[in-house]
Amino acid sequence: MVEYNDIIQDGVASLSNEWFEKKERTFKAHKNYNPKLDIIRIEEIWTSPSYSIGGPDAEATEEQQKEFEALIESLPPIESIEEERITEVTLRQYCSCYLPIDEITGWGSSPVSYDVMDKSNNVPELAWAMVHDILAISKGIDDFVAITKFVYKVLSDIGDQVAIMKDNCVMDVHKEVLDDFLGFCIAQLNKKFAKQLTAGRLINDYRPKFDFNLTQEQLVAFLYIMKKAGFLRNTDLKDKEFLEFCFEHFNYRYRDNFVSPSSLGHFNELYRENVKNETDRGARFIKNKLCEAMSYINLELK
Repeated sequence: MVEYNDIIQDGVASLSNEWFEKKERTFKAHKNYNPKLDIIRIEEIWTSPSYSIGGPDAEATEEQQKEFEALIESLPPIESIEEERITEVTLRQYCSCYLPIDEITGWGSSPVSYDVMDKSNNVPELAWAMVHDILAISKGIDDFVAITKFVYKVLSDIGDQVAIMKDNCVMDVHKEVLDDFLGFCIAQLNKKFAKQLTAGRLINDYRPKFDFNLTQEQLVAFLYIMKKAGFLRNTDLKDKEFLEFCFEHFNYRYRDNFVSPSSLGHFNELYRENVKNETDRGARFIKNKLCEAMSYINLELK
C-alpha cells in the first residue's frame, strides 16, 4: 500500500511554482483584468427574459378562443427589467475557476461538461485527478477500521506534501491556493467514504470533538493567542503536545461542515507561521472578534 505516496507527490507537485506563475500570467492577460484592483472584473447588463402566457386549451370553442385573444389584447405590455451584474475574481479564486469565465460555466463555478474535465487545469480538477487515482488503490479495502486508517493516513500525507510545497512558494497567494487544494481533497475523500469513516470512528477510536466556528487558519491563530496569553494551566506544556491534543479533539469550519485537521504537519506549520508573525490571516479576525466581545462585556458591566 505504499504506491499511493508517488501519486500524492505527483499530485501536489502539479501545483508547482511554474503552474502558479502560468495561472498568474493568464489571469493578468484576461481581457477584463483590472490592474489597479488586481482582479478580473466582469460587468454585464442582465435583461429579464420575456415570458409566455400560453394559449387556450386545444379543445376550446371558437368563442373561448376569441375571449382569450381579447384578454391578451387588454393586458399591459410586458416591460423587461435590466440589471447590472458584476463578477469579481481574485487570483486565488481564478486558480479554482473553470474556464472560460462566462455564463456557461456559471462564471467559473462549474465545468462546461463533466465529460470534458481537465481543460481548465484548475485546483478542483487537479485535486480530483489525484483523489481518483488514490480511490483506485483503495478498492480492495473493505474493513471499516482499515479504510478509516487508510483515509486518515492519505490525508495526513497530502497535508505533509502541501506543507513541503508551501515552503518553496514565492507568493502567499500560492500558499492559499495550496490550502484550497488540500480542502478539495478532504471534501472529496470525506464524501466518498462518509459511511465507512462514520462507522470506523465509532468502532475504532472515538474521541470527543469540539466544533469551532472558525476556519483552520483562524482556529490555529486562536490557539496561539490562548497559549500566549497564559490561559492554560499547564504552563510547561510544549507546543508539540498542545497541538497534538488540539489536532485530536478540535474541528474547524470548512464551507458548511465541521472537519478535523487533515494533517498534523500542516497544522503545525500554520501554528509556526503565527509564532513567527509570518501571517495575520487568522490573528486579525480573532483580534476583531475578541474586541467586539469585550465591547459587549463592558456595556453589560456598566
